[in-house]
Amino acid sequence: MTTVLLTGATGFFGSHILEMLLKSNYSVIILKRSFSDTKRISTFINGAKSYDVDKIPIENVFVENKIDIIVHTATNYGRNGESVSEIAKTNLLFPLELLESAVKNRVKTFINTGTSLPDDLNYYEMSKKQFVSYAKKIAEETGINFINVKMEHMYGPGEDSNRFMPSLIKKIMKNEKVDMTKGEQARDFIYIEDAVEAYFAIIQNAGIFNGFKEIEVGSSIPIRIRDLATIIKNMIGSKSTINFGAIPYRKNEPMYTCANISPLKRMGWTPKITLENGIMRTIEYYKKGKIK
Repeated sequence: MTTVLLTGATGFFGSHILEMLLKSNYSVIILKRSFSDTKRISTFINGAKSYDVDKIPIENVFVENKIDIIVHTATNYGRNGESVSEIAKTNLLFPLELLESAVKNRVKTFINTGTSLPDDLNYYEMSKKQFVSYAKKIAEETGINFINVKMEHMYGPGEDSNRFMPSLIKKIMKNEKVDMTKGEQARDFIYIEDAVEAYFAIIQNAGIFNGFKEIEVGSSIPIRIRDLATIIKNMIGSKSTINFGAIPYRKNEPMYTCANISPLKRMGWTPKITLENGIMRTIEYYKKGKIK
């Protein structure tokens, strides 16, 4: 049985990855903190072996277990007032320590959840890209199979409320005024189920790669942010006023991102959920519960 070490299992994406791995009969070890909120995985956490990394050295996990694949999804976006050093610890230092332990203990594959956005956008992007730079050199020197997944904009029911899509949907559902940029930037949005299936394909095909490899995950169909907001408003039938241009673009804002999914298609994966269908599913999720 293949053993997967998973980080970020209590998060939006990681919780879905954990559920997928357990349903697919993988042996799963999760790394979390003793104070992590486990509500997303409460119904299936007992199916995995768990370690609190704030209480034990990471190396202990490798001494006690034969690990085949590491799937790293833990991240710090810096949206809750975290310091630069806190962001760097989560996005750079922690995965570096994990990667070094993986090399030392002859783990075959390290799959990293990266980002498609440029490193000069914010400290989150910078720290994520710095880790990949270190990892590429380590992979070249040691031969470990390192797969950097350049993830486009993932969304779906249950996403953290401070993320772009749920925040926008909730404001529009409440008929609030929404201040936005001009919205001319195009983004590639991928529904959570499709993103998880893409990861499953990567995990299943991990053995065909050697050394450092980058794989892009997205729908490959970008949409302008202003068009996305208009679609959401129309689907909800909201009376919200959307003020395009009320907020300036961020410094170094990329105006176009889109995944090249040809490598994933060769693995047998294609996205199944259209943007309209994914948005409707997400809207219906929030309609069922109290909007906060």
